[in-house]
Parts: sequence; structure tokens; C-alpha cells
Amino acid sequence: MNRKAFTLMEVLISVALLSLVLFALFKNLNVVKSSTLNLHNHLEASEKDIDSYKLLYLDLLQMQGDISIISNEKNYDRACFFSKNSIYNLPHAYICWVVSKNKNTLLRLESTKKFSLPTRGENSMQKDIIRENIEIFKLHKHKKENQILVFIKDSKELSFKVKAINKIIKPPPPKKPKPKPKPVPPVIPKK
Repeated sequence: MNRKAFTLMEVLISVALLSLVLFALFKNLNVVKSSTLNLHNHLEASEKDIDSYKLLYLDLLQMQGDISIISNEKNYDRACFFSKNSIYNLPHAYICWVVSKNKNTLLRLESTKKFSLPTRGENSMQKDIIRENIEIFKLHKHKKENQILVFIKDSKELSFKVKAINKIIKPPPPKKPKPKPKPVPPVIPKK
């Protein structure tokens, strides 16, 4: 007996096996898609963390003058200083980093002039919400060296040290013009 075609039973079995293989592939595809979405969300959240702490780092790095660190509660400090780092393109920004009692929110306040805390509804001040649910926000300034240690704890812990470049570099004094040499009278040879 010489057959040239598949029987109906053979075709049905092959279709059933193919459908099982495709079902397993699509299930794995959904798992990969789900894990990719989770990874993307995690990376996005990490990027926000990095950006917010990078802002604090740059503020401290470009600080001008001295920093005022006030401990008003057990776990929270407040830091105020002038800085060249302005997110609102101010030429000389006065910046305060504080933790508000509302959801323990870390705030960044920026203004063109020095202000006192608590603020009394100053119009020229910009307020940025940086992070919520802050457990610890502490700053410590080294007495001799120009270094500031920052410790922040929310769902994660972060600490870093900044060596501020707040010394105002004075331009070198203008060079005094060199005195012009006195003209020497021409020497006439004797005959």
C-alpha cells in the first residue's frame, strides 16, 4: 500500500500538538512582557531618585558663602544657603531644603532673596516637592574642612559627602602697565 497523503487523524494530531506549542510560547511571551514592564517602572523610579538627589548634590556643590543647618526635630535638619545652582535660572539663588510635616515631604525652596522659615506666603519663592515619606534628613558640616555629609532615609538609605566650592575666587589684580623706558638721546659720533 502506497500512500501519498496524511490521514485525517494524523492531521488532527499535528494541529493539536502545534496548538499546545503555540500556547506555551504565548504564555512565555506574556511573562517576558510583564517583566519588561516591571523593569521599566523600576528604572523610571530609580531615575527620579537619582535626579532628586543630584539636585541636592549640585546645590551644595555650587554653594556660595556659608550654610545654615538647623536641627528642628530629632530626625530632620533644614539647610539654607546661597547657590549658583538655580533650576529657575536665577543669577543668585537662596535655597532651603526642609522636611514638611505634611507626609514628611522633602521640599526645596528657592528665591532671589534670603527668607526666614516658616515662610509667610512669599510670592517670589518657588517650592518644589522632591520626595515624600522621608524618615531621616540630616546634614553635618565638617568644622575645619569645607565638606558636608548628607544622610537621607526613606524607603532606601542614601548618604554622600560634598566638598563645596564656595570660596569666591577673586580675579587676579590687574597688571600694572610696565613703565615705558625713557628715550635715550641718539648718540652722534664725533668727527
